[in-house]
Amino acid sequence: MLTVAALGLSLLTACGGRDSASSNTLRIGYIAGSAASLPDMIAKERGIFEDAGLNVQFVNTDSGPGLVNLLLSESVDVTWAPTSNVLAATEKVQIVAGTVRSYGFELVRRKGFADSSTSLSYPDNLQALAEGRVGISATASYAQVMAEGMFNEAGVAPGNLDFLSVGVGPTSRGALKSGQVDLLMANPVTAAELQVAGDGDPVISTRDIPALKNLPEAAYVTKRGISKAQEEKVAKYLEAAEEAITWAQSESNIEDFDALLTQVYGLSPDDAEATAERYNPGEGNLIGEYGLSFDQGGFDELVAILLKGKLLTEKVSYDEATALIEPR
Repeated sequence: MLTVAALGLSLLTACGGRDSASSNTLRIGYIAGSAASLPDMIAKERGIFEDAGLNVQFVNTDSGPGLVNLLLSESVDVTWAPTSNVLAATEKVQIVAGTVRSYGFELVRRKGFADSSTSLSYPDNLQALAEGRVGISATASYAQVMAEGMFNEAGVAPGNLDFLSVGVGPTSRGALKSGQVDLLMANPVTAAELQVAGDGDPVISTRDIPALKNLPEAAYVTKRGISKAQEEKVAKYLEAAEEAITWAQSESNIEDFDALLTQVYGLSPDDAEATAERYNPGEGNLIGEYGLSFDQGGFDELVAILLKGKLLTEKVSYDEATALIEPR
């Protein structure tokens, strides 16, 4: 009887230990090579998640729609995701924290395609590129939304464009270099790598087009109806992200942040320098505009663009989409 009792006690203790360990586990969505994942990478490398008592597990996918699908399948508890993809699934997901306003997509032209366009200014340069095949991370991704917006603002009907899904990072660079696509919607890191390698020339950024530069590119989201316990963990996660952002924005940490950035993305010194110069002249890092606020004006502008492009069939209100959770 004593043996059985001791065994029962040990099993209860073991089960309790597992429950305790799982109670602080938080699964988050992640895209390797995406600049929008920077707060997560900083929090991981700096031990901020650990200090917050969170056991964060990264679940990788290759596109914005993939992040939302991870959430819908309950493979993750919270994720950042492109706002356009979030809005398409508003009935099932909710925005819990602000924009991850980090960078503008750059349209990169393949060497040898429409070389004469380099002597033209906007919007003539985009009109000269309208016959090209445009590489995007995935169909209906934010990259496609922004590409359509860029060309539409330049007077080119999006229906005239040919979009191809090429993923992100090395696969997207390979698609441009091989001629599979003529143009690529790239983040600043990929654009810098292509330029340094001599495989592509950046044409224009969404940050250069007034109608596009203030849109909420991404947001932190959960499924609707999460429990109070999950809300608490998400709140701690957001606090960790906010702490990571604050650390990276401090001038005293610039050298450490640049080293972390180079390490996370595997950049060469030339790639790192080109990224800093092209993204944010004078500030030198990719996190200058990150924040957890969620601007309703930019939200409404994005909804209007999505409705115009028929990526939304009806208007989604700010109040319908958001259920904000305060970092704590």
